[in-house]
Amino acid sequence: MEPGDLESQPKADEAMGSNQPQPSNSTVVNMKNPAHPQTHPYSKPVHDHIIWSLFNAFYLNACCLGFLALIFSIKARDSKGGNNTRRARKFASTARGLNIAATLFSVILLAAGVAYYLYVTVAHFTP
Repeated sequence: MEPGDLESQPKADEAMGSNQPQPSNSTVVNMKNPAHPQTHPYSKPVHDHIIWSLFNAFYLNACCLGFLALIFSIKARDSKGGNNTRRARKFASTARGLNIAATLFSVILLAAGVAYYLYVTVAHFTP
C-alpha cells in the first residue's frame, strides 16, 4: 500500500455524509374518522342559542315557533357535545332562524294587540 492511497480513500464521516440527521420519507397516512371530525383549535365555537330559545318558548311562543327553536337548540347542544360540529352548526342555524321568526312574529302580534286596544279604548271614550 502506498502512502497516497490513504489520502484518496474517503473517510468514514464523509462516506456517511454529514452528521446531521437525514429527513426520512414517512409512509404514515393520517386518516380522520368521519364520525368524529376533529375541530380546528382556532375555529369559531358553535352557538346553540339555548337561552334565546327558552325565552321564546316560555314568553313569545307564537305558533309554537319558540318551542321548535328550543328543540333545535337542544339538538345543536347534543351534537356539539358529541363532537359533530357540522351537524351542530346546521341545527344551531335552524334554531337561530326559528328564534328570529318567533321574536318578530310575537313582537308584531304584541304591537298589533296594543294598537287595537288603544284604538278601541280611544274610540269608546271620544264624544
